[in-house]
Amino acid sequence: MRSGLYYGAVGMIDGILERMVDKMGPDTALVATGGQASIIASGSRFLKTVDEHLTLEGLAMIWERNQRS
Repeated sequence: MRSGLYYGAVGMIDGILERMVDKMGPDTALVATGGQASIIASGSRFLKTVDEHLTLEGLAMIWERNQRS
């Protein structure tokens, strides 16, 4: 069950990324984000960069910009 969930998730993500790379070109920057990103990236053909805090950093930037107004 666990391996099916893992490989199913990796296959789904790689399928989406494959289509994105086909449309946007091979130089497209792909970054895995989130707390489980390194697990998915370890099995992915496309994900080589992992930033577990990228989403939180982006939310912090949005919050800071809204505090100025």
